[in-house]
Amino acid sequence: MRKKIIGCFVFLAVFLLFGEVGAVSISPPVIEIDVNPGDQIERTIKVNNETEKERTYIVGVKKFEMIGEEGYQKFIPIEENNDDFGLTSWIKYNETKIVVSPKSSKEFKFTIDIPLSADPGGHYASVYFSTGAENVDNDASSAVGVQAQINSLILFRVSGDVVEKAEIESFDLENGKILLYHLPVNFVFRVKNEGNVHIMPIGNIEIKNMFGKKVEVLNANPKNNRVLPESIRKIESQWGSDEKNMLEGGFIQELKNEYSNFAFGKYSARLDAVYGNGNQNLLSGMIIFWIIPWRLILVFVIIFVFLLFGIVILIKKYNKWVVKKHLHSV
Repeated sequence: MRKKIIGCFVFLAVFLLFGEVGAVSISPPVIEIDVNPGDQIERTIKVNNETEKERTYIVGVKKFEMIGEEGYQKFIPIEENNDDFGLTSWIKYNETKIVVSPKSSKEFKFTIDIPLSADPGGHYASVYFSTGAENVDNDASSAVGVQAQINSLILFRVSGDVVEKAEIESFDLENGKILLYHLPVNFVFRVKNEGNVHIMPIGNIEIKNMFGKKVEVLNANPKNNRVLPESIRKIESQWGSDEKNMLEGGFIQELKNEYSNFAFGKYSARLDAVYGNGNQNLLSGMIIFWIIPWRLILVFVIIFVFLLFGIVILIKKYNKWVVKKHLHSV
């Protein structure tokens, strides 16, 4: 009983949190700029209040770094930094709170002063908009008392001695499989960035069948994922739709999946991508995999055996009929 009560509270907290996050959106979510030391940049972020009530959002800046290979960010408050705060100290703004009317939006303007001593390469920060005590309504049924936060990521590339160096750590199918039973096929390649600036690989994955015929060309980085310095990023793309009868189930459902998402035989997939300023740096890889729809094959074999068996029986009956007819005619 105690676990159920705790579970209900956790569910309620998550529900309220995501309800408030969904009530605010920002544009753009990512600001990516090439700059020179000494530049001053002005930018605007639009904050959208999608609720029926006036909302107040607290504004601030944080550093962020990547954690894991999925592209998640870890946001670091300024007071936790041990250096000069980097890009966060270059961002200047006048408003620490903004009030947005119901079903409307408001622009938040800020400037970024790049010092002459700025190190070449990538610099990263975020401008965040947080709900707080100002959004607690008088009625107890309101859900906005839960604090939430949404971030606009700032990615700067300062000119100078920029190092662009990356390599493919691996290029595989999802979970390292080489044998599948039907489409879709999920490709995963992991990029290690050893330079001092973020990169965004662009390119294609070309798929050929066992006869060497090109059957598909995929966008290698469909979500435009970026790889920050000193990190590894997993990038995924998919061949085939996962919406055609793709339900989990037993033999019959998997048979439907193989029929609706049919592919057969040996395939090769070649990754060719580029990155960096001018897209002059290359990334490449090759994998071989098989798609064998064994349930579909099994059903066809069973049908073929029954048809063959039936034809044999019919031939035997026909031969007996012919012999019997011949004997009667003598």
